[in-house]
Amino acid sequence: TGIADGQVCYEHEGETRVVDADTVVNALGSRSQNALAGDLEASSIPFVVIGDAKKPRSMLEAIREAHKAVMSLTESES
Repeated sequence: TGIADGQVCYEHEGETRVVDADTVVNALGSRSQNALAGDLEASSIPFVVIGDAKKPRSMLEAIREAHKAVMSLTESES
């Protein structure tokens, strides 16, 4: 299996298949990456983990969480 010369070669149910392609998008499963949260917990910097750092989901959910997080941080400063 591979990608070369405008074609993608792959296996499906034991059979090798080839398809023409000028663009290939590799979309695999995702995991949250939130190592920075541990560092921030040790500091006095206020933060909120949002988006895929919290749990892989849609972009709309990440935007909603970002808005909610900013609002909560600004409210706590008042």
